[in-house]
Amino acid sequence: MSDSIESMGIQLRRAERIAFDMMVKYRLWGFRGTIMLKDMTPFGARIEGMSDVRMGDAITLLLPGLQPKLSTVVWQDGCSAGVEFDHPLHGEVFKELVRDYARSRPSFEPVPVPMPAAMSAARPMRAAA
Repeated sequence: MSDSIESMGIQLRRAERIAFDMMVKYRLWGFRGTIMLKDMTPFGARIEGMSDVRMGDAITLLLPGLQPKLSTVVWQDGCSAGVEFDHPLHGEVFKELVRDYARSRPSFEPVPVPMPAAMSAARPMRAAA
C-alpha cells in the first residue's frame, strides 16, 4: 500500500490534548477581551467564545504567568477555534500550567493510588520460630 497517512487526510496529533476550563484574555485586530480556553497542548489550544475569528488570524493569548503568547487560528467552527502557538510552550512551563489549571489529569503525571485502610495499617511482625 503506497498511500501515506497524510495523503489519506488523516492528521496525527503532536501531543495529548489536556482539558482546561480557563478564562484567558486575548488581543485580536486591536480589540481585547476574554475567552474560554477549553484544551491545550504545548503546540496550541482550543478556545471558545468568538464567532467572528477566521483561519489565519493572528491572536495573542495572555496565559497566566507568561508573556503574551502569539498564535495563529488554524481552524474555526461556530464559536470554537483552534490556535497554533508561534513558538511551542517549553515542556516544564506546560506542565506547570497543567498542574495549576487543568481539569483533567494528563498521562505524564503519576496518579497516586490510595491504599485501603486495612492494607496501610501496620501489621504485627511474626516472630521467627
